[in-house]
Order: sequence, then C-alpha cells, then structure tokens
Amino acid sequence: MFIRTDSVLIPPPLGIEPTAFNSRRLDECSHQNRQSAHKYASALRLSRWRSAFLITIFFSLPITFFGASSSTGIVQAAASSTSASAKSLSVAFSANTAAGDLILVGFDFSPGATPSSVTDSQGNAFTQVGTQLTSPGGSRSVVYYAKNIKGGADTVTANLSANAGGIELYLTEYSGMDQTNPIDAQAGSSGSAGTVSSGNATTTHAGDVIYGFCAADWACTAGSGFAVRSTYADNLIEDKTAGSPGSYAATGSANNGWTMQMVALKPASAPVITSATTASGTVGIAFS
Repeated sequence: MFIRTDSVLIPPPLGIEPTAFNSRRLDECSHQNRQSAHKYASALRLSRWRSAFLITIFFSLPITFFGASSSTGIVQAAASSTSASAKSLSVAFSANTAAGDLILVGFDFSPGATPSSVTDSQGNAFTQVGTQLTSPGGSRSVVYYAKNIKGGADTVTANLSANAGGIELYLTEYSGMDQTNPIDAQAGSSGSAGTVSSGNATTTHAGDVIYGFCAADWACTAGSGFAVRSTYADNLIEDKTAGSPGSYAATGSANNGWTMQMVALKPASAPVITSATTASGTVGIAFS
C-alpha cells in the first residue's frame, strides 16, 4: 500500500499497520509518525531532484569528441595553374574547410626546379608524402598533406626552389581521417602511354581512402572503381574507398607519358569523449 504526499507515492511510515493507516489520515498519526513520513517524502523529493539535476547537467554539458568526423571522404576540391614562369602558385578553396580535416596537395611543374615547401593561410604544417616523380616528357609531380587542420577559409601555396615554366596545383579536403597518423600507405610510378598504375602498396586498416594523382604529359583517365575529383588541365585526381586491408594501387590510363602518385588515407576510429565541462554550476553536489 502507498499513500500520496505532494504527488509522491510513498509507503506508510514504519510502525503503522496498513489497516490502521487506511482508517486514519496522515494528520491523525502521532507526531513521531508524521515526522517519519515527512522525512521520507523529503528524502524522496531530494532524490528526484538530484536525478533531474544530473539529467540536465548531462544533456547541457558541452562535450568534446576526438576521432571520427560525422562523415568520411571527400569534402571539396580545387585546382589552378600558371603557364608563365613562376616560383610559386596559390589556390583557394571555394568554401571554408573544417577543423580536424585533412588536406592533400598534388602539384606538377616543369623542369628546372624542385619543390621547397607547401604553406597555407591557416598556418597548417604540410609534409611531403613519398618522392618526386618524373614523367617521360620531363614533368615532375609530388604530393603533400596537412593533418588535423585548423579550419576556416584557406589558400594553399606550392613553393619551388626556382622558377618553373609552368605549375599545376590540385587541392582536396577529406573528412573523417585519422588526426594523428593519417597516412597508411603510399606508392608511385611513371610510364608511357597505356595502362597507368602507381604500383601496389599494402594497407593495414579497413576502409582506407585510396587517393590517386595522375600528372600527364597529355591526358589521364580514371581507373575502374575510382571516382573522379578533378580533370583540370587533363590531369587527374581520383579516389575510392577500400574494403579490407590488403594491396591497392591507383590506376587509370594515359595517351602519353604519365606519373601516378597514390596515398592511402587511414580513417579515424570511433569517437571518444575527451572532455565535459560547464561554465557554471556546482556539479559535485549532484554526484555526492
């Protein structure tokens, strides 16, 4: 049997038989029994308040996640070129980049220079992936990346050691990549007209993004299973999502000499909560 006190169902106070309690109202109980009932109801209301407070705190705390983004894969791409003698070339993304994403920068250039650095307007750190390749026609290609970027509007600049007769610059932004060690594997190769392949590299994680950058002496075409991200100036940016860990290559075809750079990007693991803080309130009370 329960009685209702201030909309809270409580059992009868200790020492009162159910039959006796049924025959008397709460205000007819002895002073000691009324105190017992009121204390019990107060304790129950306090317990309900603490539970509600905990729920409110849990759902109102800003929570910081580390790891995977809400989606994995390509976000945007951009490309530009100069045919005039130049030592650098800059390209801006059309939309703001997202904090924590990854940027891949592929560029090719004429003989007479070597790549010196890649920089951007956000101040992200760019690192070269693999080695510089040279096509039969003499075009050089290289790939750089920046991990866990700051986010926002971004202009990326490729810098050379000396003036080159032409530069072609390709940017891609990817979300959901590992923010600490995103490069799982890399390969690169060059060849003459016909089948294009970067050569195989072995991945260690399921779901890698296989990125390919084909710089052509004339024109490159995407390989089977790859999505085309750019064909600006008859070069090629392609990618696909791999399945199980294994041997993968960036493939395609070309009607003249070519270089193909392949980078396997490792996806982030499931997100984990790294912090939960609030600007005000005494959280310790609710957890005591």
